[in-house]
Amino acid sequence: MVTALEVQEALRSSYGTENYYKRNPFYNMVYTDGVKTFCEKCDAQWFVDVVGSHMSEVIKEHRETEDTFYMVKLFVKENHESLFQITREIYNEEVEQYEEVVVAEQDLEYTDLPKCEVKMYLGLIQWQPPVFCLLCPSEH
Repeated sequence: MVTALEVQEALRSSYGTENYYKRNPFYNMVYTDGVKTFCEKCDAQWFVDVVGSHMSEVIKEHRETEDTFYMVKLFVKENHESLFQITREIYNEEVEQYEEVVVAEQDLEYTDLPKCEVKMYLGLIQWQPPVFCLLCPSEH
């Protein structure tokens, strides 16, 4: 099992990408070298599948709001339960600040990752049909 430090190092290990990968032809999503490295180093290939399983919600939100950028988060607790979220930011003019809106959320009963937070991004790379790219913060 990897440590929380190794998870964070895997997330910071890539700058830019030379390749794009597609795990499932039904996901409107590709991912970068950095995401692939994270999945391999942390034995977390399932992470891409969890993101992919929520792409219909992201695409629905994109069509309604025309937002092109989303945050992907995984909060792992000490007991290995975790909360997965895809969020977007909106500007609230009443309070003059940005707020996060949850687009998709899933409780995961178990993950083999240590207690940590994983944050990635989803950015639109093609309008019709909509295709998003999952990337690590260091690749943005």
